[in-house]
Amino acid sequence: MTEWLKYHEEPITLHSFNQKSHWFVDGDVIFADEKLRNSVLELWEAQLFGCEPPYLIEGIPTGGTQWADALKERFPKHIYGAYKPQGKVMEPNTWVVVDDVLTSGISMRDASYKLGHCDTCNHVMKLVVARRSAYPVDASWVDLFYLDNPDPM
Repeated sequence: MTEWLKYHEEPITLHSFNQKSHWFVDGDVIFADEKLRNSVLELWEAQLFGCEPPYLIEGIPTGGTQWADALKERFPKHIYGAYKPQGKVMEPNTWVVVDDVLTSGISMRDASYKLGHCDTCNHVMKLVVARRSAYPVDASWVDLFYLDNPDPM
């Protein structure tokens, strides 16, 4: 069994704006475990089947990059540039933004500025492996926002 969720006696500083937590989510460990990686990608695939191709799939650096690449491999004919009905390349219709661990949501929110905005896309899909906050996404493999805040009231 892989240890993708680790507890620390003393709170550790997270990547997002120096937030602290006793819990560390290791997205690389999830990606390295074939069963876990496939579980995440299968969830995301199910979400994408309702969206019209071509897909412009981009990962938030650095954790989302490898996940975006893995997702592109699952849809080789539906990716922007490869999707050619009647032999013509179509402009992207669905913009997919991928990240491994969402903490504050700031990286996801700022993705349109950092990665570029898709003017031709009719839909934006936000996909994360682990969500540490209540920031809205289309699909997350695991939601952990109650770990640090067990009593939201």
